[in-house]
Amino acid sequence: MFVEEVETAILSHPAVRDTLVIGLADERWGSRVTAVVALREGMSATDREIIDHVGEELADYKRPRQVVFVAEIPRSPTGKADRPAANASPRRPKRVCRNQQQGVGAGR
Repeated sequence: MFVEEVETAILSHPAVRDTLVIGLADERWGSRVTAVVALREGMSATDREIIDHVGEELADYKRPRQVVFVAEIPRSPTGKADRPAANASPRRPKRVCRNQQQGVGAGR
C-alpha cells in the first residue's frame, strides 16, 4: 500500500485541508493505518466520515483504522511532511477513533 494514495483519497473530502498517513505500531497486526487530519476552517468531519470516504475510493484494507484530528500537519520549511513529528502527534490527540477489525467507527 502506498500512503500517497490514501492521502489523496482523504484530501478529496471537502472538509480536509491537509493530511498525513502514517503507520503506528499495533500489537495484533504489527502496524495500523493512521490518518492525521487537519480540517478546513469552519468545516467539520467525523472520524467515521473520513474512514467511509476513503472506503468509497479504495479497498477496505487501505482505509485508516485510526483518525487523529490536529490543528496543523507538521511540515518542514520546504513543505515536506515531518513524519517523526507526526508519529509523536497521535500520542496526544484531540480526538481519536480506533476501529475494530470490522472497520466499525467508535468513540468520541
